[in-house]
Amino acid sequence: MNDEIERFPVAERPKILLKDEPNHLGAVGYFAKTVNGTDQNGMFGFASAQFIPLEWNEKGRCDGGVIGPMNFHTPDEEGNCSCGKLDPNPVYGIMCENGVGFPSLRMSCPVISLLPHGYISYIESHDKDADDLFVVSHWNVEARTLQELLKLMFEWRDARILLGVDIAPAITADLLLTELDVPAELEEWIRSEVPDQFVVKYLSGSTDARERTTPPDMPDELSYWLHDKIVDSPIGYGFPVSIT
Repeated sequence: MNDEIERFPVAERPKILLKDEPNHLGAVGYFAKTVNGTDQNGMFGFASAQFIPLEWNEKGRCDGGVIGPMNFHTPDEEGNCSCGKLDPNPVYGIMCENGVGFPSLRMSCPVISLLPHGYISYIESHDKDADDLFVVSHWNVEARTLQELLKLMFEWRDARILLGVDIAPAITADLLLTELDVPAELEEWIRSEVPDQFVVKYLSGSTDARERTTPPDMPDELSYWLHDKIVDSPIGYGFPVSIT
């Protein structure tokens, strides 16, 4: 947590843009992705939080923790995944590799911890081709920028509330948004200005629902709000930097 900011009462906290923070790998400013610029690497995603049974991996989690993000892949009795893959990731034992393998990870960390419900997370690979493959093949709970991820989460929440969609991503998005408590004026901007994401495209019958539509850069007010959410968020899991 930022000690300089912590000294100010909330009402007097200075406004700081994400982009004005240090932007080295793992720093707060690194998450201020510019459209058609730094957004070409890495991705944000949302996930539920679950305690990780150590028997799933004899050595436990790679970060030594006992709680972390759980994606929405469910193995059947034969060990085959709900996404259609037949070979769950042998490192994690709880998720399919989906294009970004553990050895290629450059960074994996929480951006905003919203326990006990879950996380907004960031993941990046050393291999840009692996990032791109992930984007093309599994683009239903991930996005290149935070403004796109928030739009996607609102779409999942709407699907649950308006259409009765009661699957794990919809439930988790609803819980995380309740915890986030996005201000009404920021929600309005996200809904009106950020292009439709996977859920709306899919429900509208799009045959290319995972194709990205270029979003606008986030406005300052959204950046200020996200900045405070990120710096106030407790560290939850993962490794912020891999130097290999």
